[in-house]
Amino acid sequence: MKIATHNEDIDGIVSAALFLIKYPDAEIRFLSVQQARETEEFFDCVVDLPKTKNCSVNIDHHETNYKLLRREGLLSERDIIDPSAPSTASLVIKVLGLEDDNTAKQLVNMANLADTGRLDERLRLLDCVIKLNIGNEKVLRKIAEILAKRGSKFDEDPWLKRELKKVSKLVQEVSERLMTQIDQLVKSGVKYAVLDCRNVPFFIVKEAARWFLNRGGKAVAVIYIDPNSGKDRVSIRLGSETSLSASELAEKIGGGGHLKAAGAVLEKGGLERAVGILIQEFSREGFTVIFRKITI
Repeated sequence: MKIATHNEDIDGIVSAALFLIKYPDAEIRFLSVQQARETEEFFDCVVDLPKTKNCSVNIDHHETNYKLLRREGLLSERDIIDPSAPSTASLVIKVLGLEDDNTAKQLVNMANLADTGRLDERLRLLDCVIKLNIGNEKVLRKIAEILAKRGSKFDEDPWLKRELKKVSKLVQEVSERLMTQIDQLVKSGVKYAVLDCRNVPFFIVKEAARWFLNRGGKAVAVIYIDPNSGKDRVSIRLGSETSLSASELAEKIGGGGHLKAAGAVLEKGGLERAVGILIQEFSREGFTVIFRKITI
């Protein structure tokens, strides 16, 4: 059994853990979206990623992937793509017949919370540990194995407990400076913003979007450096009050995702165009859009 899964978030790693519960000896590759699009490797199953060129089954919940597969005639009867699912893990557990496994249910609940933006402090730190090891497949496999064994009690593992403690210190060092700048924006009445966060560490950069929305913002696009490719990347996050679609916005700049959360990796020279499109689309809501550089 050879699996490919997303290498940078809880849903992808939880999906890997579910496969390890069912198939402890499964070979698992942890790939970026771009790597999945380019690889020639064969996989029995590709999860939480776009369908690769050579795979038997694609399991995913991203709306843009579903639309692309349908448009290109690549959606097979074996594929399980459901944009209404809260996470890819919520589909994987059914495919693997693990609905009655208590550990598997705990893991899916974690993935659902993470992919719908409801992370508690423990999950937020776990997400940071994953992001800090984004290019280390050996470490990501170790995290997945711990999750498969311990479920929601992952922080009782001695090694992972130490990693969570270390990342907690890093988050604390960065977050106060980041939060101060975001608070200043929101207090000045800004509701729609495009934030240049290329000087903000990747493992915490999306917190800028979360804090902006939690403090009263309605829509935000965060620009940062993609850790896989080194290219400029945009993460779009929308509040519940806006009628915009994050996935449609992301498609306009070459990416995709979900209704309220989406993103794109930009090709060289594409940043100015992407910022222009985002400001124009945000402005359709009738508010002034602020472009601001965030520094840490």
